[in-house]
Amino acid sequence: HLLQSSDKNVRLFASACAMEVLRILAPDIPFDEDDDLKDIFASFIWCFDTFLSGTTRRGPGNGSEHCDGDRDKNQPKTTGKVDEQTCQVIAFHILKLLSSTKLYVLMLDMDNALDLVPRIFFSLLRCSDFSFPAVPPPLSALSPPDTSISDLIKEVLLGLAAESENLDPNVTKCVLALACG
Repeated sequence: HLLQSSDKNVRLFASACAMEVLRILAPDIPFDEDDDLKDIFASFIWCFDTFLSGTTRRGPGNGSEHCDGDRDKNQPKTTGKVDEQTCQVIAFHILKLLSSTKLYVLMLDMDNALDLVPRIFFSLLRCSDFSFPAVPPPLSALSPPDTSISDLIKEVLLGLAAESENLDPNVTKCVLALACG
């Protein structure tokens, strides 16, 4: 399964391809099984955690203790050399498409994926401090300067909160702790 490959490049590009397929074919999603969609959304979360969480992480005492246990510990280890900046831009592009297409709403409709909603909240909240270094010209088309990561994160999180019938209490605690911290 390419979305769970041990090579970071393969996982990232498989995730980007999955996002493009969803974007192109929406609203007619080409997957019959919720498990397939769950794997795809889990791969998006992996991309955000791996490439957009930045070098500055929130430490103990500033709200992160309410967000423990949200990473998927069953994800395989990754290997391989990766051009970090290219991977960051591609992960940003996945986030941008997730935001613009509102495909995140699919998570709320899947019976077996309720655990993904808190995971994407925690993942994107960790990414909120991320800032790109200067993006090289071939990649600049994927990340226009007028789009900030915090705007995309807000759009996805507010959209999920608005569409969700019951927001996980751990998500509420984490958001409040980070807002007050």
